[in-house]
Amino acid sequence: MNAVLFDNDGVLVNSEPLHRVAWEKVFGPRGVVVSDTDYTWSIGRHDLTFAGVVIERFGLPDTPEALRDEKRGHFLRMVAAESETFEGLPELMRRLAKTRRIGVASSAMLAAVNTVLERFGLAELVSAIVTNEDVCRHKPHPEPYLMCAERLGVEPQHCTAFEDSVSGIESAKAAGMHVIAFSSTFPPDQLPGADAVIESMADTDAIVELVESLERKSG
Repeated sequence: MNAVLFDNDGVLVNSEPLHRVAWEKVFGPRGVVVSDTDYTWSIGRHDLTFAGVVIERFGLPDTPEALRDEKRGHFLRMVAAESETFEGLPELMRRLAKTRRIGVASSAMLAAVNTVLERFGLAELVSAIVTNEDVCRHKPHPEPYLMCAERLGVEPQHCTAFEDSVSGIESAKAAGMHVIAFSSTFPPDQLPGADAVIESMADTDAIVELVESLERKSG
């Protein structure tokens, strides 16, 4: 049995810009302007981690949990009303799900992942979901991907992960999986360590063939 695991933000849904807007809604009233570099660093990481960094840097009186919860409220409203998936992604998932188990391993909250899956009609394809509420150690640690593989009942070496960030690639590779990087968030030359990099999901035939070629390597 083989499996394909998808990250959520930047893979299932074009939500990275919404994350930034949500954070800006939190920081703006506090007079905090976070740099592009820091926002880039936050991609693929846990909200509590990013909130803690900003609190320490700017001396904010808030707790990381308070900032995270405020940001989550803004983000969930935008995801439910404004988010878009990527061309080809729904067809790709449906094709892969015919012969493989499908999972989602994300640093997002479960409510956001469920909203995305329902919004784009993908929920029935997914057999296991791991979010930041499930793990103690977040990406780039391998725990999210290892837990998702365990829930799917598939050995990690027989899993292929789709990721859009360096921390996600590192997480999946450390779990022993093949990784296809999708350059939706970063350009291809900023996605080291992946087995392959794709710039679009539109050519589903080519991507299915790519997944099959990686699976053959693990026997």
